[in-house]
Amino acid sequence: MRGVANRVVNRLQRGSRGRVLGDPSEIVAHVTDRCTLACAMCMNAGAGADWPAEGRHEPARDMTLDDVRLLLTRFSGASSICFAGVGEPLLARDIRPMVAEAHARGLRTALITNGTDLAAHAEWVASGVLDTLDVSLNAYDETSMRRRCGRGARTLDAVVRGVRAVAARRRKGGAPAISASAVLWKGREAEAKEIIAFAKELGFDDLAFHNLLPSSREGFGTERVLGPEDARWVSGLVDEGRSRGLVVRAPALIDSRALGSACQSPWRVIYVDAAGGVSACFRVEAPSRANGDWRVPGAWNSHYFVRSRAEQRGDAGLRPPSRCEWCVERRGRRL
Repeated sequence: MRGVANRVVNRLQRGSRGRVLGDPSEIVAHVTDRCTLACAMCMNAGAGADWPAEGRHEPARDMTLDDVRLLLTRFSGASSICFAGVGEPLLARDIRPMVAEAHARGLRTALITNGTDLAAHAEWVASGVLDTLDVSLNAYDETSMRRRCGRGARTLDAVVRGVRAVAARRRKGGAPAISASAVLWKGREAEAKEIIAFAKELGFDDLAFHNLLPSSREGFGTERVLGPEDARWVSGLVDEGRSRGLVVRAPALIDSRALGSACQSPWRVIYVDAAGGVSACFRVEAPSRANGDWRVPGAWNSHYFVRSRAEQRGDAGLRPPSRCEWCVERRGRRL
């Protein structure tokens, strides 16, 4: 009941002031840095060394069940929690009891995974404790797996076995909803169609494409970000999915001509890690202790969050950080 009331309070206050009365509606918990892949576009591996200094991830230990219990007690008005990571969340030792704790408290639960360790957890994932399973699907064959994710055929086969095992075990139409997601950039047209075919073959419910968040890493700079000029071929991907019987969600396109709207994340979501670090948005800024400590009462209205909201509103001449200019939450246009 408190979660419902909290969502109402947040909706009324969103964008109106720096301090808010409620809790975050959603928690995103980065439960581990350890990973089985080295994806070129991820701040953990390929792009990590080139990520903007203010948004660079600070290494943290794995989150524990005690951490999650404190987290859910601290933000008891939250209605959902997503277990993610700069690494692979299924590698966190306490991932099962952490999800079970959130589920028992009545929160909607989601897990974002690269799928490489999914087969070992298939029975548990399909048991109903998760509402949503999102698999990052940035490769579709052995060649792309090596080029994009730093691994070969055996790892790709593990992803295939894991996804199929979950799909086979869940009740028809039941939890979790199984979605795939992939990152798009200019020049990835052919690969995108292969990913659609692969997602359909594996039996995903839908596939969401996300626009590239640029870094200074060669091949992943601002010149590769999708803009309005890419609308036609991106729309073609939606049609490609429809022809195959798969729901394909198009990415938001960055439109530099559009006025930046206020990002709603600082009023709605808190991103946390095991070190106590927080962030108002993980698209461009990793959780950091420099932003405050979620374990301390009042973290949701700390100086960092109040300033972040003021920056998004443009109070007193404040402007959002320059890195926000390449975030679809501010400059994105939906097809």
